[in-house]
Amino acid sequence: MSPCVIVTVLTAFSVYNAAVGDQQLVCPESIQAPEGAEVTLRCSSELPLEGVSVEVRRDDLPRKNNIVHLYRDGRDDFDNQMTGYRNRTTLDHEDLTSGTITLGIFSVHKSDSGRFTVFIPKLDICCVINVTVEAKDPKSLDSITTVPPKSEDPVAEKEKKKKTDVWRILGPLLAVPCVGAVVAAFLLRRHLIEICKNTRGRRPNNNEPVTMETGQKERGEEAKEASIELMVEHDEEVH
Repeated sequence: MSPCVIVTVLTAFSVYNAAVGDQQLVCPESIQAPEGAEVTLRCSSELPLEGVSVEVRRDDLPRKNNIVHLYRDGRDDFDNQMTGYRNRTTLDHEDLTSGTITLGIFSVHKSDSGRFTVFIPKLDICCVINVTVEAKDPKSLDSITTVPPKSEDPVAEKEKKKKTDVWRILGPLLAVPCVGAVVAAFLLRRHLIEICKNTRGRRPNNNEPVTMETGQKERGEEAKEASIELMVEHDEEVH
């Protein structure tokens, strides 16, 4: 191998080591979330991370069982994952091409509070995030919870419905006689007024002989006419 080739290889290796040595993961120091929410651990690097292994672990737990999520050989490795995080984590593989590690943890609870370390073995860089899961406020739950209205007694409700249905049927039937009585009274009043008018305008027949029978008849008719006139005048005063 020529000296030029050796120098070129050594130079390239030195540049790569310098780039790796200067790398670091940038991430938030702490994250707070309520119980039941989703927590996203996000770290970023200047180099693309596609194809490298990514390890997220809990350093506040025993090392034999502290793997939260493991990604190596281009796929997720769930064999060594903690049981408590099975089916609760997801790593965005597309973000790795841009140098970003995005790990989502679903339905967090109090036991998820702790120190999470994101580690890249190939670059020997890591980042620590302290996660605090806060318990839900019981007062807020009481304010949201609503008490359903008490239902009435089924028997009483049924009887009430029966009474309502009966009045719906009898109402129209009772209204018909009332309307008929009003109409009959109105027609009777008009008839009495017409009789009164006709009686007032009738002239006596001078050629008819006056007898005791006709005199009594005339006096009876005059009394009847007088009573009708009084009824009409009283009705007009009322109306």
